[in-house]
Amino acid sequence: MKSIIVALGDRRYRVERPWPTSDHKFQAICDVAVLADGRVAALRRRTPEVQLFSSSGELVAEWSVSGLISPHYIWPTAQGGVLLADWDGHQILALNPQGGVEWTLGDPAQPGWMEPFNHPTSACFDAQGNLYVTDGYGNACVHSFDKHRKLRFTMGSSGKALGQFSIPHCVVPLRNGRLLVSDRENSRLQFITPQGQAVGEITDVYKPMALATLPDGNILVTDQTPRLSLFSPHGTLLGRCRTFSTVAHGMGVSASGDIYLAEMGPDTLTRLSPIE
Repeated sequence: MKSIIVALGDRRYRVERPWPTSDHKFQAICDVAVLADGRVAALRRRTPEVQLFSSSGELVAEWSVSGLISPHYIWPTAQGGVLLADWDGHQILALNPQGGVEWTLGDPAQPGWMEPFNHPTSACFDAQGNLYVTDGYGNACVHSFDKHRKLRFTMGSSGKALGQFSIPHCVVPLRNGRLLVSDRENSRLQFITPQGQAVGEITDVYKPMALATLPDGNILVTDQTPRLSLFSPHGTLLGRCRTFSTVAHGMGVSASGDIYLAEMGPDTLTRLSPIE
């Protein structure tokens, strides 16, 4: 089979699909992350929820997560573990590098209207250790917690104005200290400050889902066209390519710049490897 080559800005990538091989079945895959030690973590909505691979594609571990009801997104922590957003469990779970639950935030029996949580979609830390959660399918807001997991603020409401959301789907920190939120059903991305102010938007996207940053600080966005877009940290469009299933719901990036896509319909894991 001939290789497929795609371009994002001035860089070309070789498409490896399925990754690592067709022997691995990723039914119900919803996200992917590259951990601090380089392992690739595929998140699935079935047990075991997390499958871990070496960068060469060897299955090295599987985690079944106690207390997890239905995962949505996974985020790698600097300590080598991950955060999981449990959208039907109304909670965020932190796992250690061995897959054990370190702490949970939220209560599966107590979903809250415009307070933590009501079907949260994603979570991440900023450089100062503050936690941000998009909340999500029931609510239309972003919550932030300090390093002790005490609520700092809740921002947003349902609507289309700057600072409002219609399904805030993913949040990632940027190098300049701001954060970026995919405001999916409003077909835009919103820049917010660490204090919760919306300060700008990108509108040249269609129902954006997953966000990630490359080692150079540029921003990757998947949407439902389906395509993968490359933006500068300030929102300038630098390049685009298509994705290969119906949607690329999740995304992760390695330190070397490999891009992993968790694709749905059909469910598969795809790697875009930069060509030198």
